[in-house]
Amino acid sequence: MKNLIKLHTDSAITIDRMAQLLHENDIASMIKDNNAAGVIAGFGTIQNSVTLFVEENDRLKAEELIASFQ
Repeated sequence: MKNLIKLHTDSAITIDRMAQLLHENDIASMIKDNNAAGVIAGFGTIQNSVTLFVEENDRLKAEELIASFQ
């Protein structure tokens, strides 16, 4: 995956569901989970710090799907 753009940041549960929705529509995504990284490193974490990324060329379709999800 190259040219990734940030699509949405929310809770792990919400981001996982959004990623599943994108997958069901043949859109690849990547999740960056700052909660897990903070726990592993021994730091505190901020709620809703899981971010969903998609490739730039899938942005419009992904935004439409996410908008229908919310």
